[in-house]
Amino acid sequence: MSITICRVGFCKACFDAKRPYRGAEFVVYGSFRKSYDTRKAMRPGTIGYTPHIFVKHDHSKGDICTISKVCCMCGCGCSYRLSADNKVMLLRPVVDKWEIIFMPMSDWNALVDLKRDRQYHL
Repeated sequence: MSITICRVGFCKACFDAKRPYRGAEFVVYGSFRKSYDTRKAMRPGTIGYTPHIFVKHDHSKGDICTISKVCCMCGCGCSYRLSADNKVMLLRPVVDKWEIIFMPMSDWNALVDLKRDRQYHL
């Protein structure tokens, strides 16, 4: 079973584009509802540190996890496209923007546990 979470990560393309800025649109993935939602930045953040979706795959070996990740900022890893019923434009991750990374299991666990930190927010 794969596990999907949304956490902040560094994005070189967003750093170069000076994102996030107030009003910038981005996607979040709700692990409780298991769905995407579009949000707007309410304040400027630290340049280059943007929401990312991380997916841990089942075929991880030993202490190393195989992770897919994508930047959630509109104009970077996400773009608008029509919904399945062709009625609404939805902001969603772009398939060819996903990156495969390998991460120690301890780092993955720390990333998952960030949600329990009261100081952490997207």
